This record gives sequence, C-alpha cells and structure tokens, in this order.
Amino acid sequence: MSNAPEPANKAAAIIFMIVMGVGGAWVVGNIMKSANEVTQTPPDSVWEEYKATPRNPSQAIDVSAAALYAAYDANEVRFKQQYEGKTVNMTGTIYTIFDKGIQFDSSTRCYLASDQLSKLVQLTKGQTVTVQGTVEDSLISFRIADCVVLK
Repeated sequence: MSNAPEPANKAAAIIFMIVMGVGGAWVVGNIMKSANEVTQTPPDSVWEEYKATPRNPSQAIDVSAAALYAAYDANEVRFKQQYEGKTVNMTGTIYTIFDKGIQFDSSTRCYLASDQLSKLVQLTKGQTVTVQGTVEDSLISFRIADCVVLK
C-alpha cells in the first residue's frame, strides 16, 4: 500500500488552497478599505457645503463659555431648549486655536464665519475674547457656529 495521494486529490487540494488564498486576500483588502474610509477626515468640500444657522444679533444671549458648558453638562435636554438655534455672545478664555475657529475648553468650539478666519492670527491661547454665534447640536456636544469676534 502506498501513502502517496492520488493525483486528483492533490490537484483539488492545490486549487482549494489557491481559491482560499485569493478569497482571504479579497476579504482582508475590503476590510482594510472600509476601515480607511471610516477614519479619513472629511474633505474641505464638506465644510464648503455646510451652512450655519444665521446669527440673530438683536436677540443674542450673553453667557460665559464656562456657564454654557455647565448648562449642557447639567441637562442636555434643557440646554437644547434654552440655547439650540439661538445666538449667544459668549465670553471665555481661548484654550486652543484651530484652522476653523477657537476652542474655549475641552469641548466648547466656536467655528468662525468665513469672513472672520483672518482674525485667527491675531488671537492667542489664554486670551479672553467675546464671540457671537449660533448654538448648534454636534455629534459629541455642541458648537457655536457662524462666529464673529466681538472683542
């Protein structure tokens, strides 16, 4: 009796291994492609298409950045009823400056109106400023949109 496999079984095993290898590579490639699509930053065209809620300066609510965040942190539902869609004059200390605006603490971001972006170079971390913008819902928290730097 010989232990050598029959030629038909050997050929079938080789074909099976090739098919599994190609199929496995395809699956892994598509998983990696999907992961890259999820983690990529949206293109600037997303920002160009975004339209902020217009400001209403005559009905602006004066509030500090700390008080606004505290209201959100205490009760998100009440915060949305009080502030969402409304114009605020918000005063706070700049935590960081990014390419589209100012961050006041670990989560309160103010996105400047396009005609205000040139003012970013005049601002400094730690500086106290007042901005006017519209409170909008955000994925994680809230944001102040269409901001203008008042002082």
